[in-house]
Amino acid sequence: MENDRTNIDDELLASYMAGEANADDTAVVEQWIGESEANRRYFEKLKVLWENTGRVAPHQEANVDVDLAWNKFKQRADREITDEPVSKAKGRHLYFYLSRMAAVLVVGFVVYLVYQSLEKSPEANQVELMAKAVTKSDTLPDGSQVALNVNSLVTFNENFSETERSVSLQGEAFFDVVKDDKKPFVIKTKDVIVTVLGTSFYVEAYDSLNTVEVGVEEGVVQVESYGELVLLGAGERISIDKGKQKVSEPDKYNPNDIYWKSETLIFKNEPLAGVFATLEKVYNIKINVENPRILNCRLTGKFYKESPAHIFEIIETNFELTSVEQNAGFTISGDGCE
Repeated sequence: MENDRTNIDDELLASYMAGEANADDTAVVEQWIGESEANRRYFEKLKVLWENTGRVAPHQEANVDVDLAWNKFKQRADREITDEPVSKAKGRHLYFYLSRMAAVLVVGFVVYLVYQSLEKSPEANQVELMAKAVTKSDTLPDGSQVALNVNSLVTFNENFSETERSVSLQGEAFFDVVKDDKKPFVIKTKDVIVTVLGTSFYVEAYDSLNTVEVGVEEGVVQVESYGELVLLGAGERISIDKGKQKVSEPDKYNPNDIYWKSETLIFKNEPLAGVFATLEKVYNIKINVENPRILNCRLTGKFYKESPAHIFEIIETNFELTSVEQNAGFTISGDGCE
């Protein structure tokens, strides 16, 4: 019986238990196991030892005491393997081979834990700029300026500008970007990616709104949304319908869209239809017009930090109209214009 056991290579047995044996070696081991009861018992003892103290399954998440497992393996290997009537040299040979195999697996498991840790951790610490009840302005690490409208948030990695310039936006912001040909400036929202080299522009992307707007004051930006790419130049604006996933044709940039930043309203021969639409948006009011001809009148003027009531006083004087403030809005009456 003892001769039967010495007719198998111990490294072949360990390779078989580790699942590393090829088809030919597997056949040799399985044939050897079936040749005698002593062979089978010897193999089963090695297998139990291997499973309890030597093997590590990298796909299992568990708290593992590596030192305890290693000591347990050595102690049991010393005690149990040498209980079998195998030559001393042969037992030592198998012990060292199994030790090496266990060490490789332990190292592999440690590498796996490190990989899992890196995979689950954020790529880098995030920096947040937030405007809640009031607007906020700040300077980014590359020197670019950003102004945030209320209820808006910009986030970026703490290593911003070292390898790339990328920010995420929720809400509305105006950017004045420092030019860098090698590092484009990228703004990401849920529905739009805006890429620039150096320019001034705004992005309005509130989750509560059905549209996203991008308007360019200076320079050129690239807007990517729902598979479409659009280049916008100075004085142009587009809107993206999130429901229809459609990008509009570029139209004229309206500086009044960033009143929240400039606190200035500018009208150049603007029909009162457009003036009233701007006032409703800026001041969150409702304007009722009793005579449609009023909407034909055209206004030219610049208003800095003016109240709606004062603006309507100017409109009344210019066009001989009457305004009545009521119910958080205004009602306008008069003959209007041709």
